Amino acid sequence: MKVMKACLGLAAALTLALAASGCSGGCPIHRLLMGGKKVTQVPGPQTVCPVMGGAVNKKLYVDSEGKRIYVCCSGCLATVRKDPAKYITQLEAAGAVLDKVPPAQP
Repeated sequence: MKVMKACLGLAAALTLALAASGCSGGCPIHRLLMGGKKVTQVPGPQTVCPVMGGAVNKKLYVDSEGKRIYVCCSGCLATVRKDPAKYITQLEAAGAVLDKVPPAQP
């Protein structure tokens, strides 16, 4: 019984961490707890996070080379920022059409 309570407590703590991280389905914790699955990018607008393979969150992105790379959660932002060219190449090879960075507002 103590083991079950400890497991439930750990699951609750991980769920709270998941909620605080802003993950939308692609991180390992999400997959572990919620059974999230990788999504396959099809030709057209970007729908898949290039890091974790989850569905993208349009509020989370990195702009590079005039292109916008969307990710699934805040944890993936830092990864993409380290080498955005790698992810641009990867996404475009999979057929993703990346959004253009909107012009700066005056």
